Amino acid sequence: MARGALKREFGMELSPVRDGRDRNVGYLECFGRLMSGCAPWLALPDDASAEGRVRKHLRELALQSFVHAVDRKSPDYLAWGDDFQAVVDSAYFTRALMRAPRALWDPLDRTTKERIIARIKELRRILPLYTNWLLFEAGATAYPLIGTA
Repeated sequence: MARGALKREFGMELSPVRDGRDRNVGYLECFGRLMSGCAPWLALPDDASAEGRVRKHLRELALQSFVHAVDRKSPDYLAWGDDFQAVVDSAYFTRALMRAPRALWDPLDRTTKERIIARIKELRRILPLYTNWLLFEAGATAYPLIGTA
């Protein structure tokens, strides 16, 4: 994705029976969940260890991927459309930025930050279902409190 080649090189497999959504939303799901899980590790300080060098390289790739994710001209522009699943997976996407703001948000250029904000705001037009989706906001609100006690 850092090269703008995710959609071309990563074959997406969806159930022909149970999954009628836009296959492009699967890329948002994949990227958002991966970044959310990796964010704390990517936020660790740089060091000269083998792991530290790998982490720094992967952080740089992640930052380039965030740029592609919201650039409409990129072949790896993610599905921010009308699919309900985009609401769920945008939560993972933004959670990554919240979990590692100095590593993943601060280094982004102004244009990319503005695009991310715009994409997230556009999703406000989709009303969340009365499901666990309602907990996303509760989790986002409580997250800064975790570990401060």
